[in-house]
Amino acid sequence: MAFKGIQRYLKSITGLDVNTVGAAVVERAVRRRMDLCNTAQVSQYERLMKTSTAELQALINEISVPETWFFRDEKPFDLLSQLAREYAARHQAGPPLRVLSIPCSTGEEPYSIAMTLLDAGYGPEQFSIDAVDISTAVIEVARKGAYGRNSFRGDQLDYRQRYFTAQGNHYLVHEVLKSSISFQQGNIVADGFMASQAPYHVIFCRNLLIYFGVENKTRSLQTLHRLLASDGVLFLGHAETGRMADGLFESAGVAGAFAYHKLAGGKPDSACAGVDLSTPPKWSSRKAVDAAARRVGAPGSPRAAAPSGTATRAPVTPPSDGMRAQAAADPSPEVAQGRDQCLEQRLAEIEQLADRGELVQAARQCDQLLSERPDAFRGYYLKGMIHLAGEEDEAAMAAFRKALYLMPDHYPTLVKLSVLAQRRGDDNAAQNYRARAQRIAQEVAE
Repeated sequence: MAFKGIQRYLKSITGLDVNTVGAAVVERAVRRRMDLCNTAQVSQYERLMKTSTAELQALINEISVPETWFFRDEKPFDLLSQLAREYAARHQAGPPLRVLSIPCSTGEEPYSIAMTLLDAGYGPEQFSIDAVDISTAVIEVARKGAYGRNSFRGDQLDYRQRYFTAQGNHYLVHEVLKSSISFQQGNIVADGFMASQAPYHVIFCRNLLIYFGVENKTRSLQTLHRLLASDGVLFLGHAETGRMADGLFESAGVAGAFAYHKLAGGKPDSACAGVDLSTPPKWSSRKAVDAAARRVGAPGSPRAAAPSGTATRAPVTPPSDGMRAQAAADPSPEVAQGRDQCLEQRLAEIEQLADRGELVQAARQCDQLLSERPDAFRGYYLKGMIHLAGEEDEAAMAAFRKALYLMPDHYPTLVKLSVLAQRRGDDNAAQNYRARAQRIAQEVAE
């Protein structure tokens, strides 16, 4: 009970719903700040926090523990590249492309945006990026622009050679990236947030709204609607699309991008004019599938393959499904490839349904797919994402556990389970999932 006043005050200032991160996380942060301030009583620290802007910011910094990396979730950046080229073609002598990244965390996202635009043919003077975060600590890290191996994940790291300089154990961002980004502290739930700013053509606001209750989530979406240009595109996180504020945004319909158009007068003003958004990802391309698999540790990747001479994990249906695993003769390579292509296409169609907010239909089709392919771990992962978008935490956790059963070293699944365990107050489970994820990330970095 002693911490309730602090929790309420934090929510009123930052929008943070303590249930989304776990009361224990906030309590530990408060205890650390109390030790540093030589404050013995929680009530004393609460008074200090409420009267000292500096101490409030220090507590916010303590609670904000970033976990991000360059080009996190590649599909939004693929779509950004496509949209940027179309914008340049339509506005050859027009104003610079304006982009907002909030929360920008330690800078990996806005720097990824800058690299995407430069690779799309933009000059540094042809775009500007405002990068905002409530934590002054992460802003300082972002401005410094020095990153360790953990910020570079996956096996497609050619950008690191082009935009970074190695120095000891770190990689330093080139000035061409820094010159186009303005890092600044800001609070999206504050009155008049960025009220004087001109509209943005593109806004990245990923993995922020999941920490807000309904009231602050709605308020933030209204702010994003105000800040987005009439023909702009908003990118949200994959767990934030389940309950959008009515009449503000409409899905762009691009599977996996979680991109939205701004609604005006009940109709979307498409920022994607002239861009074919109906084309689904090329799931049938084994090269594309394998490349994506290597980035997430999915089937087809070196990480997922069993070492030579060892038995692979048999595809088994988790007992809670009540289904019997069926043994089948190994199909021919041609048949196996056809089955994989069909599976990928069906998963893409389900993702498109979820992106449009049709979660019930998406879940129904996902269940049908899993009844036919109980060995498809990505089906369980997608089912977990659908439940997460619908704010059905227990169902999401059950689905993610099944995915993890089939693919024990799948980093995104471990991260989701860590967050969900933290929400339900199971600190031990959250720590275990987080430790496993960190080990995998470290292996990838090495």
